[in-house]
Amino acid sequence: MAQLCSILSPAKSVRNKENGFALAEVLVATAIIAAVIAVTAASLSSALRLAQRAQASQALLMEARNIGARLHANLPEEEILKGYTDWDITYGPVDNSLPRQRDTAFPIEVVVESALDPQVTFTTIILLTETDYLERTG
Repeated sequence: MAQLCSILSPAKSVRNKENGFALAEVLVATAIIAAVIAVTAASLSSALRLAQRAQASQALLMEARNIGARLHANLPEEEILKGYTDWDITYGPVDNSLPRQRDTAFPIEVVVESALDPQVTFTTIILLTETDYLERTG
């Protein structure tokens, strides 16, 4: 039994030295974890920024469609733009090769652009009476 204890005790002292981690190992592991956290945080930040930008563009496009619907309802431009001060409406001619549905209806292209984000535009074609056509195109 004494011989058995003397054999186990040196192994036990060697095992105690192997149970712990060296300071260099702990520092390397900490550096790797910090790098992973930094990359993850940067990715999440970028994704959040893109999501917010997409949401803002979607809200602007919804406003543009609302303005287009009001134009189709033939509301006066001054009344339409009361609540939408950051929008510009421009009128332009439509290709004359389009068949006219009525002699008194004039097709006109309407472009609704946001002053906040120039990439957000809404283009539609509306039919106007001759009087409205002359008023809006000058």
